Amino acid sequence: MIIFLSTMEQDEKQLVTKLYNELNPMMYKIALNYLRNKEEAEEAVSSAFIKIMENIKKISKLSCPEMHSYCVSILKNESINILRKKKKFLDIDEIEDFSNDDNSLEEKVFKTLESEKLIEQIEKLEEIEKQLLYFRYVENLSYKKIGKLLNISENSANKRNQRIIQKLKNLYKEGGTSER
Repeated sequence: MIIFLSTMEQDEKQLVTKLYNELNPMMYKIALNYLRNKEEAEEAVSSAFIKIMENIKKISKLSCPEMHSYCVSILKNESINILRKKKKFLDIDEIEDFSNDDNSLEEKVFKTLESEKLIEQIEKLEEIEKQLLYFRYVENLSYKKIGKLLNISENSANKRNQRIIQKLKNLYKEGGTSER
């Protein structure tokens, strides 16, 4: 990270420092929620801040709420990448859990496949749609708070959420074959 900082202009360094101070605790909690592992959460946050530094010129043009949303999106993607890498290797504890009960193995595999299918459909949404879903279902924010973050009314946030859910349902049913 120090190498990146040394190549940046002073105002960019200040912005990265400001974002780090403001977002680091929250981003760590989010990553920990995704990954359920302290070391992996720290890795995700570090990787996210490297990406933030790489894209600081683009980020600096955004408004404050947009910056925060953009940074959280980067973190989410880094966390998902870690999960994908981790998925390639099955933990012995997970194998033991699966082997305890034949019916649960089938159910766990089915749930995992369904979750993966849903995640694939969510990935096809536009960034602003993903942000709204994140605020509503991960952060459990009210439509009023979401509206303030996205500079829209509470009713607009609610209506957008309904449309996004319907769009997700359609994508899920079609298996993601439709275009945006």
